[in-house]
Amino acid sequence: GLIPTIVTSITNDTLVLNNHQEARLGTLATLILTMPSTIDDLYETNLVFTSGATATALTYSATPIKWVGDDCDADQDFIPEPNKTYEINIKKIDSTNIIARVGAV
Repeated sequence: GLIPTIVTSITNDTLVLNNHQEARLGTLATLILTMPSTIDDLYETNLVFTSGATATALTYSATPIKWVGDDCDADQDFIPEPNKTYEINIKKIDSTNIIARVGAV
C-alpha cells in the first residue's frame, strides 16, 4: 500500500493538504486547510487532530470538498465540536468531486 508522508506541525495555523500525506497535529485552536494547486486523479490525504475544550475554529477553501460523517451538517460542511479527536480521509473520487470522510472519538 501507499506509505504517506507524516506531518506533525503546521505554520501559522495553516495546513496544505498535500497528496499522499498524513497530518497528525494534536490539539488545535485554529486550523486553516488549503488544497494544493494541482490535484491528480489518485489524490488522497489524511488528517488527525483534537478539538480542545473550545472547539477548533476550522477554515477551508472553497474547493468543492463534500464533508460526510461525524459533525458534518446537511450542507456537507464540517463543524468541529469541543473535546473530540477527529480522523479525516480526503480523497478525489472523480473529475469534480472530493470527499472528506470524518470520524470522531
